[in-house]
Amino acid sequence: ARAPYMQPPPPRADSRPRLVPSQSWRPPPGGLPKLQRGLLLTGLFAAVVLGFARAPYLALGLVCLAALAVRTVSWTTESARERQHLRGRRRWFDPVLTVGSSPWYLVVATAGTLLLLLWAAGVAFVVGLAYLLFRLPLVPGLLLMGSALAVSVWWGPGSRRLRVPTRRLVIATTSRAWLGWVGVAVVLVMAALCGYALLTSGVTWEPKPGAPWRSGTVLGDVVGWL
Repeated sequence: ARAPYMQPPPPRADSRPRLVPSQSWRPPPGGLPKLQRGLLLTGLFAAVVLGFARAPYLALGLVCLAALAVRTVSWTTESARERQHLRGRRRWFDPVLTVGSSPWYLVVATAGTLLLLLWAAGVAFVVGLAYLLFRLPLVPGLLLMGSALAVSVWWGPGSRRLRVPTRRLVIATTSRAWLGWVGVAVVLVMAALCGYALLTSGVTWEPKPGAPWRSGTVLGDVVGWL
């Protein structure tokens, strides 16, 4: 008890934990695949923005379904990988178990998807409401709201389960040059069709009869009062 207190020796430099990447991980290739990945992500962003400006309600519903599907697949595949890691090898019934457990992970993914989409819709709503105060044209405001929606879905709370699988799919698509160009063509055609419909037919508010700030609604009264 009377022995003097001894300070523990300082840790050695070689004993500190180091972040070592997994041996199976490889950085995505550069050059042409990197260009294709950039075009794919840019095309997806443009498709969401232009689709929202063309049909806000329908585009928001499609974004909800896509986010829920991607997050469900993310939870299901991650659970399957963890089971295989614990057992040390793959079993013949793993695909059956993965498919059978997908309804449960659909329920699990729903809560996070609702949180993410409520956040994204709230940010887009605030941006749109601030835009309405200046009495500016409709279409640029919808484009601005669509941009806020796309960015919020990509970087919002819980978006990692949406962002990481999407990046993996993009990397897998650009692993072959011809497949990457097909993917780029698909997303660019989608964005072009949405832009063409917006220019020729204008904005549609289906299944609603009009804009949420139309006269006779609560939001319309608030905007008129402001």
